[in-house]
Amino acid sequence: MHVGDRRNVAGAALAGALVGGLIGYLYLTRDGRELRASVEPTLDQLVTEIHRMRVALGKLRTAVAEGRQSLDEAVGRAERAAPEWVKTHRANAGY
Repeated sequence: MHVGDRRNVAGAALAGALVGGLIGYLYLTRDGRELRASVEPTLDQLVTEIHRMRVALGKLRTAVAEGRQSLDEAVGRAERAAPEWVKTHRANAGY
């Protein structure tokens, strides 16, 4: 086994021990249960706020897409309605 592999195994074992100890503390001790009871409402609020933010971002994406589509349609109408000399100038200028 290489030195890097040993470090990875040791790191994973340490992380597993820490997570296991934390879970044991939170679920098997009175202080841990009290801590969970005091933290859970805050975590619930955080999850609710994250959900609301995702919904708002989805609405924002939709609004941006609709705005972009409206702008593209308006530009297309303006280009179609432009006088012939403007179209010729644009074509010659490489627009």
